[in-house]
Amino acid sequence: MIKKTVFMIMILVLLITSLGINAGDEVRTIDEYTQLTGSMMELIMGATIDETIDERVLFEAAMEGMFGALDPYSDFMTIEATDEFTNSIETNYVGVGIQLNNVEGKNIIEKVFNGSPAEAAGVRAGDVIISVDGVDTESYDIDALLAVLLGESGTYVDLGVRRSGLDIIYTIGRASITIPTVDTMGLGTIDGIDPALASETAYIQINSFGLTTDTLFTEYMNEAITSGAKYLILDLRDNSGGYTSSAIAIAKALIPAGKVITFVNADGTENTDYSTTTNPPFEKIITLINRNTASSSEILASALQDSGISVMVGENTYGKGISQMLYQVDPEYYIKITAQEFFSRNGNKIHGVGIKPDYELIVPSYVAGDYRLYMKEDNEDVFKMEAILDYLGYDVGVPDTYYDELTYKAVYAFQKDAGLFTYGVADYTTQRVLNETLYTTVFNEDRQLNEALEVLGVSADTN
Repeated sequence: MIKKTVFMIMILVLLITSLGINAGDEVRTIDEYTQLTGSMMELIMGATIDETIDERVLFEAAMEGMFGALDPYSDFMTIEATDEFTNSIETNYVGVGIQLNNVEGKNIIEKVFNGSPAEAAGVRAGDVIISVDGVDTESYDIDALLAVLLGESGTYVDLGVRRSGLDIIYTIGRASITIPTVDTMGLGTIDGIDPALASETAYIQINSFGLTTDTLFTEYMNEAITSGAKYLILDLRDNSGGYTSSAIAIAKALIPAGKVITFVNADGTENTDYSTTTNPPFEKIITLINRNTASSSEILASALQDSGISVMVGENTYGKGISQMLYQVDPEYYIKITAQEFFSRNGNKIHGVGIKPDYELIVPSYVAGDYRLYMKEDNEDVFKMEAILDYLGYDVGVPDTYYDELTYKAVYAFQKDAGLFTYGVADYTTQRVLNETLYTTVFNEDRQLNEALEVLGVSADTN
């Protein structure tokens, strides 16, 4: 046994010597590490008995490992992966038609798009994705999950979800999904809105910042102004970003002259974009934001808030105040790398902080507990449940993580109103019906939009 161990150590020493590895703390140059990487690849190719390994596989694995050491937004991508990325920005893709959010390590379906294959199959907002085609995906991040959900039109995917303790598998056909990056609607049909205010107010929603989003926005804006609009409700909720150029162009069109945003490179170099608009097109703007408003959306939102032309209604934004550059480094490969941090018109930090709304109105997250909740429980799922109950009008005091007697009474009252077994324990059925009631309430009653209209009405009356 001793002889065998000595023999293995000798082999290891020989390998270290042949590769030129220095066991000390000497700092090497990029060229030296490049040579070492090449030597390692040659060694692997000469020694491995795995017939599936070739130079391309090794190179891509090495790049994926390298980018894995960077921030979550930097990436090494093949042509196919790059196409999927750019299509997602333009909101054109082949998939099942769901919007995801990762909450405390759980991949929760936050939205099921109208007319999508997922909606037809019966998938619901609040479902937690646990598997795809029989493979456990509970540890996947959103990018990894999207990679297995996207595919060719006409192919099928088995989507496993957990809904309040019940595991369900849906077989869903993938299809082409197109979500317009810019959309609008008339406000006259909203209950209780003053007809005069509705006729003077434009509503424009930006879902993503694609390459032509600023052009589409300008078309909607000009149509609204021609129709007599003096005010704008700009909806940036659930907009996770896209091309910064589009967001900056829209900001320049809306805000008074001055800074829009300042980018700071790795070497400290600053690059600032300016608006030269002397006569903003709207007297007042109300901007809707939520926890999924991120990146390029925060560029636009911060410029609107800091310039004083707009107030924010909704929730604190995500806080992604960094931007990535996309480089084609080879006919077959692209890299996306975080190269800049950006700061608001007034110099405020956005990354990790977000943008605070002037009028806060939070829509609760879905409760996705894997167990029943009883009195004296103390965890985050209790807080989510209390937040939903509070949103639905049940008295829980100030939502917190502790399941006290007031929580018990609220759960009991909800169970009674929903026709469930009444015993004050938040079982799987109660949690599921809570999620469904929240979803229906949010769908039928957009309280954040109603708050925006109320704020605008007061503002318009004081002009």
